[in-house]
Amino acid sequence: MVIVMNNYIISLITVVAVFMLLVTGASAVSVTIENDQLQSGQSATVSVPITVPATIGSVTNAVEAAAEANTAFIQGNARLAQMQQAYHAWVVPSRPDLVSIATNARSSGLKGDGVTDDTAALQSLLTKLPSGSTIYFPPGQYRIDGPISINKPVTLFGESGTVFDCQKATQYVFTLNEGGSATSTMSGVTITGLVIEGPGIETDPAMIDAYYLQNFKVSYVKFHNVGYAAIRLNTCTDVTVEESVFDNVYQSGLGYGVCITDRSTRINIHDNFFVTKGRHGVTTGTSNPNLPEGDYIQSVTVENNYFEEMTEQAVDAQIQTTGPYIVRGNVMNNCARGVQFWNGTAEVTSNVMINCKGGVVLTNENVDPNNVGSKVDKILNNIMINMLYEAIDVDRTNVLIQGNVAKGSNDGSGIYLEAYVPNSCNIFGNVLENYTYGFQASMPSPVISLINNYIWSDGSYQSF
Repeated sequence: MVIVMNNYIISLITVVAVFMLLVTGASAVSVTIENDQLQSGQSATVSVPITVPATIGSVTNAVEAAAEANTAFIQGNARLAQMQQAYHAWVVPSRPDLVSIATNARSSGLKGDGVTDDTAALQSLLTKLPSGSTIYFPPGQYRIDGPISINKPVTLFGESGTVFDCQKATQYVFTLNEGGSATSTMSGVTITGLVIEGPGIETDPAMIDAYYLQNFKVSYVKFHNVGYAAIRLNTCTDVTVEESVFDNVYQSGLGYGVCITDRSTRINIHDNFFVTKGRHGVTTGTSNPNLPEGDYIQSVTVENNYFEEMTEQAVDAQIQTTGPYIVRGNVMNNCARGVQFWNGTAEVTSNVMINCKGGVVLTNENVDPNNVGSKVDKILNNIMINMLYEAIDVDRTNVLIQGNVAKGSNDGSGIYLEAYVPNSCNIFGNVLENYTYGFQASMPSPVISLINNYIWSDGSYQSF
């Protein structure tokens, strides 16, 4: 993760880094100041790699289980603090490399005065410029009521202080490749360095709505006070959403930071912050009830993001998902659930979930419970602290559950298998605290393998 910070924040992050090194080991975090000749008041780019805490999978006795639990809980809380510090240090970086080649929006008819609606002027500029153009929005408040249609490859970028004020929007604001199809795709749109002020929670407009778009990138954009969705990706390929903030994106029954639909694939969502309030930070699904299975969403990776106060699951996959869906190295804090997949191949690994009601839920609703096939989902090396319900709840899939450490609320089961018949179910090296049962299965099965799992009970760790 790359963040622009002043000297105070750099010092603060350095202190946090030293603390992380003490509690997690030398590989846990590194901080690199790329400009080491700062003068007072200047900014620097600080690289803060968000590394994944290494947990077990190989405990063999109660003593090792106790040590592993203690280390994991320290790591999990330290990682939460690290993510929160990174969020509060987030700013938009300067891009002099782009300024030098760009068309200046303010010199091309936009006012940026916070009063004039710049929608028509921006649409005119987009129509006039050739494909591949770069438009620079100097700091200012650009009122964009929308709608804006982008039907050619362009780069839109701003700097710290550049705001798109969409508070009066009643329609989707930016629609990319509207009317696109499998034979009418578009490639090469970048949106970076902006704050987008939405019309408020419980409102209908999406801020960015993309169709059949390839090589699409959103970076260093803050979406604030949005209802239905900040970003919708409809049949899009090779998309990166990175280093952005989704702040207060919520609508009852809806509300998505990033909504991925209809045969989208190779979607990479990393190093973002989903904060204040949301329903789902990231979701996959469709509005087409007759979508054929061949058009389901495919490869999605959600990595090194921070989620807080999600009223439902932070990362969600609806039935119209094939996968693989990788959720790796994220931090979920005060969310209803960390991860819930209704379908698709899942790999949920090395995440930290704290103060959530539930951890990882795999339901696989499209699967016959008596014929689950050969797919194997993986839930590996996650740290879960102060969970209200089950840490892991699995239905209708073969599964490897290994190396997870979880602390519950003195009730229920840490790991629960619903009523189905797996072909393989391997549960290895998990350590649990504050659960009545370490493991429960609604149906007995000879293929369930429990090896080197431990639960804190009656004052010591005991195997289950």
